Amino acid sequence: MKPTMSAYRVRPRSLGNILLLALLPCLAVADTDANCIETTTGLQLCASSDMDRTARRSSPAPDHERYSLSDAHIQLTAARNETLGFQLLFSRARASVPRTVTLPRVEHHDSLIERHYIAHYHPVHGGHYRWGPATAVLPDEGNRPDALVPRHHTCAQDTKQTTTVGGVTPAATRYDELRLPKRIGDIQALWIELFIPSGTSPGIVQHVLEFEHGGDAFSIDVSIDIKPVSLPDKTRLTAIAELYRSYRLEGAGEDPSTDEWRRISHCYQQMAHAHRAVFIERVATTPDGAARDRWLDTVTPILNGELFTEANGYRGPGMATPPSTWRLPWPQQHDISVETPLPQTDVDDFHSLAQDWAPLIAERKWSDIHWFAYVFDEVDGPNDENTGFERREDYIASVHADMARVQLAFDSATDGVPGAPPIDLLWTSHTNPRVWLGEPELDLVGTIRLWAPNAHAADPELLGQRVAVGETAWFYHSGHPAVGGHVINVAGTDFRSWGLIAARYGMSGTFVWAANLGHDARPYAIPSYRPDDDRIGNGTLVYPGAALERIGFEASAGPVPSMRLKAWHRGLQDAELYYLARAVDVERADAIIEELIPLALAEAVAEGLTSPTWPQAAAPWIDARDAWLQIAAEGGAVAGD
Repeated sequence: MKPTMSAYRVRPRSLGNILLLALLPCLAVADTDANCIETTTGLQLCASSDMDRTARRSSPAPDHERYSLSDAHIQLTAARNETLGFQLLFSRARASVPRTVTLPRVEHHDSLIERHYIAHYHPVHGGHYRWGPATAVLPDEGNRPDALVPRHHTCAQDTKQTTTVGGVTPAATRYDELRLPKRIGDIQALWIELFIPSGTSPGIVQHVLEFEHGGDAFSIDVSIDIKPVSLPDKTRLTAIAELYRSYRLEGAGEDPSTDEWRRISHCYQQMAHAHRAVFIERVATTPDGAARDRWLDTVTPILNGELFTEANGYRGPGMATPPSTWRLPWPQQHDISVETPLPQTDVDDFHSLAQDWAPLIAERKWSDIHWFAYVFDEVDGPNDENTGFERREDYIASVHADMARVQLAFDSATDGVPGAPPIDLLWTSHTNPRVWLGEPELDLVGTIRLWAPNAHAADPELLGQRVAVGETAWFYHSGHPAVGGHVINVAGTDFRSWGLIAARYGMSGTFVWAANLGHDARPYAIPSYRPDDDRIGNGTLVYPGAALERIGFEASAGPVPSMRLKAWHRGLQDAELYYLARAVDVERADAIIEELIPLALAEAVAEGLTSPTWPQAAAPWIDARDAWLQIAAEGGAVAGD
């Protein structure tokens, strides 16, 4: 049963004259009688979910009944330790309408932490998503929103705050006003984010957003029904995204020995942690001597959880909780192919590395963290590089033998170190590992313990068996029908699908291959790792704050999140709610997820599908999330505590 919904109340508060409101009908979706409002000052306003991707020049289409403004009130539900997001879509009805909207003050108190973001719109013409598996994209009808420019600086060192019972006075504010587009009818989205701290008591929290426009003021009321359920601080699904070229675009360079590099690194890790994810950094060489000491100094507050405390400017999910997974700072030496079998000296070097690093991990009591080494990348995918071999099978046998030798070197080096965890070799590939089962020289079962194929190659049956015996299985991007697209101009539900697809099939997590690999000179205009890639946004989940002046905002180093990062996070939270609901009622929880996602990963590919089986509209995802929250709440606070 769907919960009863109502919408925002928009209450005029005249500063001189009475402000009259007239209803402006918007396009309804998902059987929603959606309405927007228009003020007598000519400001048009709609509300929509965090899945909405309305183009700059499109008509707003509120995507769920709770975001209708027709009855002047919106009502949300939340778990504790959950982050909620929604959008307010502003436009002007005529040329004389003022272009400036004064934003509400930001509220931080015991029951609510509020954040504001202005959406930046990126060109998406030519974003056909044909480089990978053909994936449906949104109509090419105008720039699409993605980068979310924070109202306040993101680095904790820049946002020391004075907190009071009624709110917070931030020291580093980028803007207090929203600037509307020049073109009449063009959309500008304001992203509202509300985090519910773990200690919040269940019940209704009332929140008011007060705006000013054209000499008049109005307020939008939000009710949040907080359930006796808490999302865990320790995430069940691992979410990994890799950082390339370090922090060059932030002005901090690529030298980890500098104080500025360390500061920005911590800033990025706090951003990742707030989204239930981990950013892993690439290294060119393994640090030793003073460089190793510096690396340990940098990661210690991360791996001890100290970075994620109020003392370090952090308030969000996972307070004082270290990440569950971390990469050893060893270079990725082999990409796409291994030209010749590894000499024994290389394998001995890996053994020595593990011998050196295992005691460091044990001494710091980091054995609860899953440590992995990223040495080979897609070296056994279906490409034509059979370097030095006459047959493709001989090449695959050689590289798989190399992997076995390296993993054995890690194991023999760590087995005798008290308190040292095993080091797993990460395996990435475009090939479904099922094709090698039963082939003694090719089969990776018994060698690999950390599986990470792309979604098309992620075989649920095989990988589920590996997880059942204690191994780890992630997947990374490919496209429809295996998984949602990871680019800007796809439905907002596509990246949301990742977490629930992982949960649906019992996977261990998801892996984003690159988080900050946009264009050096134009990171906001070309947010892809190469300009000719027709998957716009491929390689970028966060944008450089130091480059914000290029799009008209105050620049300051620190990550600028994307709507896709938020969607990935939303799916990870959905998965946690599914797990909590499943602890109360397995049958009901599973029925919901199987109806929402009938088939995905290699299972959908094997059926010959070309389109996703899950809905691309937001409403079914929102309803499923609500249903899991309700089931978990029926089990009481114990379900989430």
